[in-house]
Amino acid sequence: MRPCGTRALTRSGGSGAVAIIMLRTGTIRRRITLPARIVINEDHAVHLVPRAPGIVRQVMVHIGDAVKAGQALAVLDSATLGAARIDYLAKLSELNCCSITLDRARAVHRNVKKLVALLATSPSIEELQEVAFEEVGEGHARLLSTYSETRFAGAEYQREKQLFEQKVTSTAELHRAENAYKKAVARYVAARSSVAFSAWTDFVEARQSRREIVLKLKAARRKLHLLGLDHEEIHALDTWAADFTKTA
Repeated sequence: MRPCGTRALTRSGGSGAVAIIMLRTGTIRRRITLPARIVINEDHAVHLVPRAPGIVRQVMVHIGDAVKAGQALAVLDSATLGAARIDYLAKLSELNCCSITLDRARAVHRNVKKLVALLATSPSIEELQEVAFEEVGEGHARLLSTYSETRFAGAEYQREKQLFEQKVTSTAELHRAENAYKKAVARYVAARSSVAFSAWTDFVEARQSRREIVLKLKAARRKLHLLGLDHEEIHALDTWAADFTKTA
């Protein structure tokens, strides 16, 4: 093709005559019919695969539809994702129980220390009856009982000792009262150590159990992220669990 205004020579027919014509710009159309198959341009195609296996219940778009970020493309029923949700909610429930247990164990441990410190001042039984004890656990009755026995045995021993000095009682009675007092003191010391140690170990075990469940909960949350749930969806699970705990 040559620009307009250019002359060209052309031969006409088979007579050998030559004609001069003006060249013009134009489009040469040429149609070729071939067998073919229309496919997606793989350079611009994105293949979406769900992170969790499951059964597709509904497809909301078709090939060629324009979509945008965040748009739902399909509905998938996934047993794996459902199990991960249940496991996460179970870990939340365990954490709540562990927190309650830890709070109680901490309170018992603190109150046992206060009670032991109070008994170390040798208060009278009447003074103890006026004290409003906070939660001390199962060792409360045992500790007060052995302390009361010690106070009673000590008073009995002092009485026998005075009577012995006045030559009213025998040496055997004095030794009996002394042995009873020593045994009562031994029982009280053993009970005090046992109750204090039990309260401390319960507190440590409750604290360790909570730490372990916190780690398991983080792992369950991480699994939900890997299966495709975002922060808002996981937060919705947290909110549902908190509301369920309040109404349960």
